[in-house]
Order: sequence, then structure tokens, then C-alpha cells
Amino acid sequence: AFTGDSHGYVSTRYDLAALAGQTVKFRWRFATDQFFAFMGWVVDDVQIYKCVPHISGNAGAAWVSLSYMDGTPKTVLSDGKGNYSIPVPSGWSGTVTPALAGVTFTPPNRSYSNVTTNQIEQNYTASVTLSGNAGIAGATVNYTGGSTTTNGSGNYTITVPYGWSGTVTPSLATDAFCPVSQAYTNLTTSRTGQNYAHEACRSLSAVS
Repeated sequence: AFTGDSHGYVSTRYDLAALAGQTVKFRWRFATDQFFAFMGWVVDDVQIYKCVPHISGNAGAAWVSLSYMDGTPKTVLSDGKGNYSIPVPSGWSGTVTPALAGVTFTPPNRSYSNVTTNQIEQNYTASVTLSGNAGIAGATVNYTGGSTTTNGSGNYTITVPYGWSGTVTPSLATDAFCPVSQAYTNLTTSRTGQNYAHEACRSLSAVS
């Protein structure tokens, strides 16, 4: 119940879950006594709506498209900080799949069954790759945060977090590579063709 003077509109929300399945009527009743004379109720913007569960979390990157089925294919976009929220009908079952060009997500998707409550902290980890050829098999490719070895054809692939900054440097004994290294800042998409030219160190013959 409301009493006194509200001094303006008051926004109020009531849970009507206990009335589900019933036919109901709503009324606003005003009562006072002989000592006061008021203009009565002023009621505006009355809405009756059904609250639905949400699936929310962080997609690991900004502007990620998260797709799902709700009768028809639907998508939502994560915001500039990677946060997202998906409203689904109560009892919904399905799969949410994040996608962003040049980015890989872990897990690649999340499946749900009979969702009736909010699903929070449904997070994803975003990563990108750097790949190319170092010019020789067995070279060590060092990068900020780890290292890998080129395969028999001299190819390499490294995986780093979305937004990674660092340097990649190939090495093999005392051999030279050109460029010596490559630097990256705020890497937000995968890159291919990150190649190096290899030059073996000349062997010196013994002088007699």
C-alpha cells in the first residue's frame, strides 16, 4: 500500500508469479477520510510482462557475434569490453556459438538444456595465431610467452591470447635470420605469411 504524498511518480514492480494461469483484473483503490481532499491516483505506464532467463558472460573479445536458435537463427553482439547477455524463453535448450573473423574461441560453443534460471559467467577465451615459414626445419621460434619449433618444411604456428603484444624471434645455433625478429602490438586477428629468411653460418676450415 502507498500512503502520504509521493511527490511525483513512483516506479514500482510486483511479482505476479503466484497468479500464473489465472484470469485476473487489476484495480487501483484510493481511500481517505473527511479531513483530507486529494485528487486521487495518477497511474501511468502500466505493463505486464514475463521475465525470461538470460545467458550472460564475457566472450573474450569486443564485438563478438554469438549465434543461437530460438525458433529462428538469432545473434547478439558482445559490447566493447566483451560482455554479452542473451534472453531465452524459459525451458530453452540449444547451443551458443561465438564467432569473430581471425579469432578462435575456447570452448568453441556452449550447450544448454531446459534453461529456467539465469546462466551467468558463461565466459569464453579468445586467441589468435601467427604462422609462417622460418626458412629451415628444426628452428626454434621464441615468442613472448613461449616457444615452438618449425616442422620439416620450416613452417610454424603459434597461438597467443587475443590482444597479445610481444616479439617473435627465430633461432638455430649461430645461424642468421632476416628479419631478426618481428614485433606485434595488440594483436586482434590471426596473421599468416609471417616469414623469415634463413642463412646458415659458414663453416671455417682449419688453417694448417
